Amino acid sequence: MTAKFTSGPWAVVKGLTSYYPLMVQGDRGREICSFHSWDELKEANANLIAAAPELLALCQELLNCIDSSRDWDEAKRAKAAIKKALGK
Repeated sequence: MTAKFTSGPWAVVKGLTSYYPLMVQGDRGREICSFHSWDELKEANANLIAAAPELLALCQELLNCIDSSRDWDEAKRAKAAIKKALGK
């Protein structure tokens, strides 16, 4: 499963501009998302967003490592999360 999105790693950037005090940027400074204000919850959300490419890749790798003949609820949930991330 592959999708087109800005390649990682993604990083949280604070204080880049006064209009966007909190941003998530991808490679070469490409904007992933921006926040017009800052608070602890928004920063936590930005950190989660910034980790998304690595989390997606790790979920895909882990699913390739497990025994596919087993019907594990966790594997089903991981597959569903991957599909959600890929927009399927």
